[in-house]
Amino acid sequence: IAIEVLKQVAERKLTLDRVVWIAPNDIRPCCTIERRHPNGGVSRTVSELLELAIVESDNTAADALLKMVGGPNVVERRLRSFGFHHINVDRSEGQLLLDAV
Repeated sequence: IAIEVLKQVAERKLTLDRVVWIAPNDIRPCCTIERRHPNGGVSRTVSELLELAIVESDNTAADALLKMVGGPNVVERRLRSFGFHHINVDRSEGQLLLDAV
């Protein structure tokens, strides 16, 4: 997901200072955003979301970034273009939770 975000920043489709709204239904169990804002209603920049997703494995941040870049298909297409054929990003963390239940 981070590769796709940064590639879109390089292509000037996104900026790191772009603000992303995290609504109540965007909150995923685990990690910083959920602990600090369990009911959502918070905004973070792309840069902040990247840091949370990478450094803290924040699922809310990862899903917000995934949605922003265009979803799993966009991320997988980028990975394949770089030769990563055995890494699958075929659904969001939210969908993984639903599938696990």
